[in-house]
This record gives sequence, C-alpha cells and structure tokens, in this order.
Amino acid sequence: KASYILKSIFIRLAQEIIKRILCLYDAVSVLKTMNMYVRKEVVASLCFIFLSLGIYGQDADQRYTAADFFTMESRHEVARIIQQAPDFFDQTRGDSSQVDYYWANYYFASYLDDADPALCHQLAQQALGGFKRYKEQLGIIKTHYCLGFIYAYYKNDLPGSSDYYEQGLRILEQTPSGVFNDSLKNTLPTLFLINLSENKAKQGQFRAAYEALIQARPFLDKAPNPRQEIAYYSRLVIIHYRLEEYRKALKFSKKLLQLSEEFGEEQYYTMALNNLSMTYANLEQIDSAIYYLQKGYDMDIARGSTISSIKKAGNLSSMYIKKQQYKKAATLAKEALQNARIHRLADAEIMALLRLSQINLAKNRTFQALEQVKKAEIIANTGDHKTDRIAILDLYYQIYAQQQDYQNSLRVYQEMVALRDSIKDQEILAEIENLAAKNQVVIKEKENLQLRQDAEIQDLKLQRSRLYIFSILGLSLVVLMGAFLFWRQRTLLEQRKALAHQERLRRAQMNPHFFFNALASIQSLVAKSEDKKDQLRYIGRFAQLMRQTLEQSFEEFIDLRSEITSLENYLALQKLRFNQLFSYSIEAPDYLLDEVAIPSQLIQPLVENAIEHGFRDIDYPGKINIHFTFLLNDQILRIIVEDNGLGFQMEPEVHRSRSTQIIKDRLAYYRPSGKYRLEYLTKSGSGVKVQLNVPYQKFS
Repeated sequence: KASYILKSIFIRLAQEIIKRILCLYDAVSVLKTMNMYVRKEVVASLCFIFLSLGIYGQDADQRYTAADFFTMESRHEVARIIQQAPDFFDQTRGDSSQVDYYWANYYFASYLDDADPALCHQLAQQALGGFKRYKEQLGIIKTHYCLGFIYAYYKNDLPGSSDYYEQGLRILEQTPSGVFNDSLKNTLPTLFLINLSENKAKQGQFRAAYEALIQARPFLDKAPNPRQEIAYYSRLVIIHYRLEEYRKALKFSKKLLQLSEEFGEEQYYTMALNNLSMTYANLEQIDSAIYYLQKGYDMDIARGSTISSIKKAGNLSSMYIKKQQYKKAATLAKEALQNARIHRLADAEIMALLRLSQINLAKNRTFQALEQVKKAEIIANTGDHKTDRIAILDLYYQIYAQQQDYQNSLRVYQEMVALRDSIKDQEILAEIENLAAKNQVVIKEKENLQLRQDAEIQDLKLQRSRLYIFSILGLSLVVLMGAFLFWRQRTLLEQRKALAHQERLRRAQMNPHFFFNALASIQSLVAKSEDKKDQLRYIGRFAQLMRQTLEQSFEEFIDLRSEITSLENYLALQKLRFNQLFSYSIEAPDYLLDEVAIPSQLIQPLVENAIEHGFRDIDYPGKINIHFTFLLNDQILRIIVEDNGLGFQMEPEVHRSRSTQIIKDRLAYYRPSGKYRLEYLTKSGSGVKVQLNVPYQKFS
C-alpha cells in the first residue's frame, strides 16, 4: 500500500514537472516570436511568471501554446495574469524582480495593438509608475513613447500624445551621457520626433511637423534604420502635400517608393503609390496619376484588399472623368458601386454614385445625374457624412445651374455654405476641447516642473533683454540707414535738377549764338543782293528756323525727323548767304526718322563749324555730307558730319569755337546715362570728318 501511495505521488509530481517544463518552453517560444529587444532579465522574469503561475485555461489539462498566445483573448488573459503578479514578486525575488515585472507590463502594453485601449493604458501607466519608483531611466523614456502611441492611436487624443512625446524628449535631453549606448541615444529621439511630427501634421500644424522632422534627421543619419527612414519619408511626403508643395511631395514620394520596395514594406509601398497618384493629379499630370493609381489598384486586387480596391476604383473613375474618358470612368464607378453595396461601405457607395452623377452631368443628362445625387443623399442622411454632404450639395448646385433652375441653385448653394461653416465651427470647438485637455495635463504637471520652469523663465528674461537691446540697436541702424538713403536720394535728385538746369542754360546759350550768325547772314545778303525775292525767301527761312529753334530749346529730346528738318533749313540759309558756295546731302534710313530720339540742336554746331571754319577762303566748291546709321549690336545711333574744307590748321584741342565748347558741355551732361562719344577722325588739310555716337532711345 505504501509502495502504491509513493508511486502515485511520484507519477503526479512527474506530471506537474512535465507541465511546468512545457509551459516554460511555451514562454520562451512566445518571447522569441515577439521579436523584440528584450533584456535577458526580462526574458527570465516572464518565463518565471509562466512557470510559477502556470498559465492554464479553465481546464487544468489545457496549456496555452505560442500560437494561442497571439490570439486576442489569450493576450488579454496573459496581461491580466501579469497584473496579479506583483505580490508574488515581492515575496520571492525583491526589487530587481519588481523592475522586471514593470518591464513585462510595458511590453504587453506596447504589443497589444488590437487590445482594449483601457487595458493598454492601465498597463503602461502601471509600468511608468514602477519605473519612476525604481529610477529605471530607459523604462521611463520608452513608456512615455508607449503612452504617446496609445493616446494617438487608441484614445485619439493627439495633444495628450504629443505631451508624452515631448516629455520623453526632455527626459532624454536631461539624461547624463553614458547611460545609453550610441544606438539608443540616436534611435529613441528619432522615434519620438517622427511620431511627434505625425501628430502635428494630423492637427494641421504642418510647419511644426516639418520642424520635428528636421530635428530627427541628424539622429537618423547617425543611426540608420530602414523602417525609421521609411517612416521619416512617409511623414515628409504628407507634410509637403498638405502644404501644397507638390514638387517636393513628388520627389519624396519617389524616394519612399524606392525604399519601401527595397526593404519589402508593402504598406508603405502602397502609401507611396497613393501619394504619387494624388500629387500628379494636383499637378494636372493625369496620365501619371492614373499610372500609379492603377498600379496600386492592381496590387489590391492581387492581395484581395477589397476595401482599398473599391476606393481606388472610385479615384480612378474620377481621373478618367478629368480626361473626359467617360466610358472607362463609368465602368470603374459601377464596379466600385457594386462592391461597396456588397460590403456595405456607405462612404464608397456615396462617392461612386457621385462619380456616375458627374459623368451624366458632363454628358448633359441632368435627369439621370439628379437621380443619382438623390440616392447618394439618402445614404448620406443615414449616418455622419458631412463631408460627403458638401460634395452632394455641390453637384446639386451644378445640376440646377445647368438646368437653369436658379432658384434651387441658389438654395442649394446657401445650404452648402452653411454646412461648411458648421463643420468649421465644430473643428474650432474640437480644437478648443483639445486645448482644454492639454491645459489640464499642464496643470497636473506644474508642481513637478516648477523649478525647471523658473530656470527657463530666467533664461527667457535674459534672452528677452538681449532681444530688446538687439532690437533697439537694429531699429536704430535701420533708421540711420533710412535717413542716410533719404538724404542721398534727395542730394542726387537735387544734383540731377541742377544738371538739367545747366543743360537748359546751354541750349539757351546756343540760341543767341546762332541768331547772331543768322542776323549777320541777313545783313550780308541785303548788302550783296538787290533781288527782293532772294531777300524775302531768306528772311522767311530764317523766321521758320528761328521758330523751330525756339520750340526745340524747351525739349530735351526730339525725333530725328525734326532734327533733320532744322538742319535742312539752316543749310539752305547758309547756301543763300554764301552764294551757293557749297552743296550738302543728308542720308538717314526712313525707319529711323520717327523712331529715334536725340538731344535737340545737337548736330547744328558741328555743321556750323564746317561752314564757318572749313569753307572760309576756299576757291573750290564745298561739300557737306551728314550720314545717320544705326548699329544694331551696340544699340547706337552713329552720326557722321564730313566736309571737304580746309581742315584743321592747328590741333583740335587748340582750335575751339564757342559752339564746339557748348556741344562738348552738353555731351558731358548726357554721358553718365549712355555711350555718348565725339571724335574727330580727319585732322589734315583734306577736310574734317566728325563722328558722334548717340545711345539708341525710342522717341515717345
């Protein structure tokens, strides 16, 4: 009997030992399958939990296997068992075991991605409290990241999530060097900043989101990680797209496509295809948008991703509508509509009906278009589809306008505006609620952060004082520079006015000089000629020339035709005066006569020098040629005055008439504004050739 009792006890003990060993094996298998960066101590502690508590189902002979662990129900039960374990740890292993217990809480909270949000939050908060109690720095930081994730994806509290990310970053900054290895020092900030950027982008704070990514880039460069690199570019694409910087969004979408294909990240690969199609659509490159959208659609069909393929079919339909390929658009819209009804996807069904309505409206089938919009409206009224309601009202508006039903068109338009305003008001209220929640978090943490805030306030005051000083100095510098520029501009303006006044005086000086010579010519003619007709003709030409000269003296620039007319009158008078002693010719292209502007009375002094000094005491017929040419490459009007007179009897610098000095003074006035140049090309006794370059200026 004793032998039987001992044998029974031995068999029972052997069964329990075998069960415990199998349970331990399952625990190790589970941890290996989790594929996480878990410390050896945590592995040992979790194994100890499985082994000591014996994770069985209601039936004592049932064990959880590694495969069972990954069902939602099993994971919940494991998490609950761990929550009941602290007393056991206190009794058996002490403080070091307690830290491992909190690590267990952290990992289960991090990994239960399809679990009850309240359970995840409870596990993470329990882990954070324990890590703070035992000053486990890495645990504190990683649990902040876990809580930020929970608040963002389970609680939909983006401000609360951002607070945890920002707190984690501050703790990282305050952690002494040497606590973490180089990999963690760069990997952790990258994770925080990338997720913080995502939160900011979802809240519409795109500049803040972009700044977070800029801060993440140096950490990512120091510790390259393919998944983080892909996540980084996916956030960057969204930010540039929402900021309507489509060229940049296109560039980074292609980079995201390349990386996700290279590392086999199918989710991000699909995202990159969607981003490329949307970006090309906004750039009005519809063919490229269709190419990438079709590629994503084909992938969804191959994978059996029904919901995603339905949405893409609707988007493809929209693209073909833009290309006015209504047959393809209608086929895709009908396919999306049929599948949306099968899978009861109200949003997709509404959008498919609206696509069909757009197609009918484009084909001027307003009755069919109106029927489809009404069907979409019925579906939209059964749920919260405010965004869809705006699209529905917009189509109503277009249909009624095309039917010339302006009363209904106006009514629908007013409804659409009111709905948009109400959505905007709700968004503002939601933002106010988010800010209120954020304010509550700040109030709770205020006592713990008071010292740090005081230090920051002191630094801020110091920075503000410096900013005030620099602002005052900068403002003073700007004022001084402005005053100097104003004074300089005014001085230059006054100088310009003075120069213009001097130029008018020079033209006024030329008039008495010319009139003196002309009156002398009249006196000579009256003395020499008894022919009254010659005298009257000469006096008439003189009167006409005097009138032209007086009028032109008030104009700074005149057209070339007027200048040539004045020259012809002057030369005709001089021929009469000198009894046909010389002949003259004036050559100028017709297209220049009314096109080109030159300074008034500029050429007459050169002609006067040729007659008065070149033809004096000659015993042969004189000849004056005046030639105007336009140099296209240099944009210069070239004027050549050539005579066959006696030429210079001395160097031109010595032989100066009053009229020559006046024209040189005038050129000195104009020279700063262009390439005015006067030169004497012939200096011997064979006549004088004078070349004058005047910058091209259009007459107006």
